[in-house]
Parts: sequence; structure tokens; C-alpha cells
Amino acid sequence: MLLVEVVPVAAFIREYFAPGIAVVTVTEVATWQVPNAAALSEAFGLTPAEIRLAQVITKGHGVRATSHILGIGAETARSQLRSIFAKTDTRRQAELVGLLSGLRR
Repeated sequence: MLLVEVVPVAAFIREYFAPGIAVVTVTEVATWQVPNAAALSEAFGLTPAEIRLAQVITKGHGVRATSHILGIGAETARSQLRSIFAKTDTRRQAELVGLLSGLRR
């Protein structure tokens, strides 16, 4: 599976990417590793529920599929994901997956 991320280029640095307006990265998800609970807790202070959600998200599942896998409501999953974003200083799911998949066990 491939993860494709498109990041808009800020106006003040467009001259370096002219005439581009975005940077596209493609990463092979199959090479990623899911970090263990201890690493997530130690690195980011995630709760056990947030750890479970983060581990499933890192496998490439969306929020809806993750909520189904974990047996929690979609809104609960979204709330936990927002908390994980805050604790990891990320803003998008793709950014989070990239960060967490690089975390060593």
C-alpha cells in the first residue's frame, strides 16, 4: 500500500518551487512498523486508549475503520485522534502515521 501526501507550498517559498503550488510525497506503507505501547507512552504520553487507536491508525486504517476495529464510536475515535494530534504536534493523519511509523521499539 502507498501513502500519498500533498502539502501546499506557502506563498513566501513558492519561488523555490516555481511554478509549483504543492509538494507530493509517496511512501510505501508496507515498510512501516507499528510502534509498541511502551514507546508511544514514553515518547508522547499517550493513554492506553490513545495507544490502541494510534497503533491501528499506523497500520493504514481510517478513523471509521479504526473505530470499528476497536469497537468504539466514530466520535470517540475522532476525539482520541485529536488528543493524539495535540500530544504529537501533528495536524493530519498522514503526518501522524509518518511520525509514529518511524518510532523505534
